[in-house]
This record gives sequence, C-alpha cells and structure tokens, in this order.
Amino acid sequence: MSDSSPEIKPLKHAEDLELVDRAVSGDETAVRGFQEEYQPMLERVMMSRGVERTQAQDLVADIIAECFGAGKKGQTRPLLEKFEGRSSLSTWMIRITWNRWLDLKRRDKFRGELPSYEEDDERSGDRFDRVAGEEEESLLDEDLSDLMGRAIKHAFDSLEPDT
Repeated sequence: MSDSSPEIKPLKHAEDLELVDRAVSGDETAVRGFQEEYQPMLERVMMSRGVERTQAQDLVADIIAECFGAGKKGQTRPLLEKFEGRSSLSTWMIRITWNRWLDLKRRDKFRGELPSYEEDDERSGDRFDRVAGEEEESLLDEDLSDLMGRAIKHAFDSLEPDT
C-alpha cells in the first residue's frame, strides 16, 4: 500500500515572499533592495505602455510608498502585506501599477471639460483659477450663473420640438 499523503510542493515564488516578509518587517536591506529593483522596472514598464516619464515616476513612487503603508493617513495596511505569492512579485507589482494608472485615467475622464464660449477669451485668465477676493467673489458668482444659463439655453436649443 502506498502512502497517500498529499505531496507538498515548494512555493514557486518563495524568494519573493521572503523578500516581502523581510521588507514589511522593516529590514532596511530588503526595503532598499525592493526599491532598487522594482522602482526602475515599473517606471520602464509604464513608459513602454505610453505613460509620460514624470507621470510614470510619480505613479510608481506612490505605489512604492503604499507598499510600506504610506497614504490614507495610516488607515490601510501596507500593500505588500496583500502579496500572496500566486504570481511573481514583479508580475503582481506591474498589475497593481497598471490598474492604478487605469483608475486615474477613468477618474480624469469623468472630470470632463467645461464648454468654452467667445466671451471667455475677453476675460483675463481662467475664471475658476482666480483667487476669491471681495470684488472677485461677486464676479465668480456672475460667471457661474452666466455659464449655467448658457449651458441650459444650449441644452434646450438642441432639443427637437415635439410634433
């Protein structure tokens, strides 16, 4: 009769898990090694996918910081603690970074652009970037009312009449 105990397979990404455990526990050598290996690699991957250099650097810096618990006022656990070793650490980090980039692009898409009108050019600067002072507060209110009025008029003008 053969032994029917399940065969224990070595973890495929045990080295990655060990690096993560050491880095999360505060081993400075592991943290430095993690940053030196993954930061430039992630920046290169993002730039190869069409992300501008400065945006890639900012995004990767944020992700690396979150790997060690930065952000959201310490209310979230370090991102690296979520790594389970089901894929390589590099694959996991690329996926997280790319997903974050997509989230940022979706958010930007929904911010939208305000329509511009000829009168906007006559006024100096962007009306929404002005510093509100006593004189400018009423001007901003007038600008906003004017903008909303024109947008509503434009919406009504574009409607088809009922027949």
